[in-house]
Amino acid sequence: MNRSACLIFNPVAGQGDSEQDLAMIRAILEPEIDLDI
Repeated sequence: MNRSACLIFNPVAGQGDSEQDLAMIRAILEPEIDLDI
């Protein structure tokens, strides 16, 4: 049974590439958590 979570991602708050940042977050969390972004 996977845990689920709702992720609020604010790309304006970061200073880097927001698409790359979101991809990294997903790669780390999605194997363990069912994300709703």
